[in-house]
Amino acid sequence: MCNSKDRTRTARDNSETFSMANMQPQTPALNQQVWKQLEEYSRTLAGQGNELYIVAGCYGSRRIIGRANKVTVPTRCWKVITVLRRGRDDLARVDAGTRVIAVDMPNRGGIGRDPWQKYITTVDAVEEATGYDLLSEVAEDVQSVVEAGRDPGRDPEPRRAPRRRRRR
Repeated sequence: MCNSKDRTRTARDNSETFSMANMQPQTPALNQQVWKQLEEYSRTLAGQGNELYIVAGCYGSRRIIGRANKVTVPTRCWKVITVLRRGRDDLARVDAGTRVIAVDMPNRGGIGRDPWQKYITTVDAVEEATGYDLLSEVAEDVQSVVEAGRDPGRDPEPRRAPRRRRRR
């Protein structure tokens, strides 16, 4: 579920996004609107000097399509984005203050005008719905905090320098 626009460093990287292993049936309202908004926001975060670790998937079954090769159309699509400043030893840099964005979106029409933030949830909720153990390599005490957190869906307010007092 990696967008072609996110893999442009080499032609091979880009062509791999067109593998059927990277695709999941999504309604136009989800794929071309709400999901796209989140992808664009992710690119903004990366452009601000962050490294993003993204895991995405789907669950549930709306229906089966295809005759020879049957494909399940999922009821929900989710994504978890871990945001880190550029650096080394990424796993060691994940702490209780690390920004983790989790969304769980319905795969149906009628949601095209919704902001992606409407579907923010917790990693814990995604794990409960999917049965996956996400962020499993992160230290347990940190994992319990970041997986329970609900991201506000916007950039954090910049920290302001304390005002200096004028001397008289």
